[in-house]
Amino acid sequence: MKQFKTRSLLASAVAGLSILAGGSASAETISLSLAAGQSNRLIPVKLMQEFFAPEVDKRIEEAGLDIQIEWTHAYAGALCAPAKCIFAVDDGIVDIAYIPTLFHPDKLPLDQVSFMTPFLTNDIQTVVDTVSELHESIPEMSAQWDKYNQVRLTGLGIDTYQLLSTTPVESIDDAQGRKFGTAGAALSWMRGTGAVPVQSNMMDYYNNTKSGVYEGFIVFPSAYIPFKYTEVAPYVNELDFGAQSSSALTINKDVFEGLPEELQVILKEVADEYGRKSNAATQEWSTKSLTILGGNEDVTIVSISPEEKARWAEAMPNIAKEWAEQAESQGYPGNEVLTAFMDAIRAKGIEPVRNWDQE
Repeated sequence: MKQFKTRSLLASAVAGLSILAGGSASAETISLSLAAGQSNRLIPVKLMQEFFAPEVDKRIEEAGLDIQIEWTHAYAGALCAPAKCIFAVDDGIVDIAYIPTLFHPDKLPLDQVSFMTPFLTNDIQTVVDTVSELHESIPEMSAQWDKYNQVRLTGLGIDTYQLLSTTPVESIDDAQGRKFGTAGAALSWMRGTGAVPVQSNMMDYYNNTKSGVYEGFIVFPSAYIPFKYTEVAPYVNELDFGAQSSSALTINKDVFEGLPEELQVILKEVADEYGRKSNAATQEWSTKSLTILGGNEDVTIVSISPEEKARWAEAMPNIAKEWAEQAESQGYPGNEVLTAFMDAIRAKGIEPVRNWDQE
C-alpha cells in the first residue's frame, strides 16, 4: 500500500504552500492537497483554506508532533471540476476534497436520503448529523466511499430550499401548469403538484427566468444575494422543502491510512469542527439573506401556511419509497436507510409534514 504519492506537475504548478512554522529541521514533511471544483467564495470551500488547514497545523503543534504539513490549495477547478473531484481523489490526483454528494446520485445513492424526504426541517446541522449517524451505524453507507478509494471525514449541508418566482405562489393551486427550474433530486419535489419541472442549474437560473424559459426556480436562500436571483424572481415563496445533507469532505484512503495515527485523529477531529463551522455559517448567512431581502421593497417574502405545505407534500408520490426500492434493486439497503433516517429525525423531536417511511 502506498503511503505518500508523488505530486503531479499540475499540483505543483498551483501549489499554495502553508508550512507549519517552528518545526524542527528533522520534522517529517507531509504534502497534502486541498481541492474543490467550486470557488473559495463558497462558505465550505473558504473554510477549508481559512480554518481546516491552519487548525490542523495548530493541533499538530499543540500535540508536540514532529510533523510539518505542506498544504496545496487548489480551488475553483484548479485540479478538478465540481462533479469530477470524487474521481480526482480516487485517482490520487487530490488528497482531500470537497465532494458535492448531490451531484452523484448514481455513485452515492444512499447519501441522497435527505433529498428524498423533503419537508422535514430547516436546520442544517440536524440533517447532516442524522446522515453522519447513518454512516456510523450502516456499513453500506461508508462502503459507497470505499468504491472510490476515500474516507468521509465529515458531512456538509445547505440551507432549506425555497421557490423563487416571477409572481407569487401562495398555494399549490398557484403552481398549476407553471414551469420552474431546478436541479437534481429537487426536480422530484414538483411531481404530482401540477408544476412543470425543468432541468437546470444555478448558473442558468437568472438568465432563463429573465428570458422566460421558466417562471422561477427552487434554490436555497444563501445563494439569493450572491447570484442576484431576486432581480428576476422577486417572490420568495417559503415552502420550506428542507435543509439538505449535500456534500462531504473526503480524503484518499491510501493517503489517510499511510499517515501517522496521531495525524489521522487530528484530521478527523478538525474535520468535524470544520463541518460544524461551515454548517453554522451557512445557516447564519441564509437567515441574514432573508432579513436583508425582507427590507428590499422590490422583494416579497410569501409566507405559506403549514396546511399548504402539507397539501404540496401530500400531492407528491412517495418519492422516498420509490428511491428506497430502486436502491434495493441495486443491492443497497434503501429501506433500512430510509427507516433509520426518519426514525432518527423523529427522535430529535421533529414532526415531519409527511412520514415518508410509514406509508
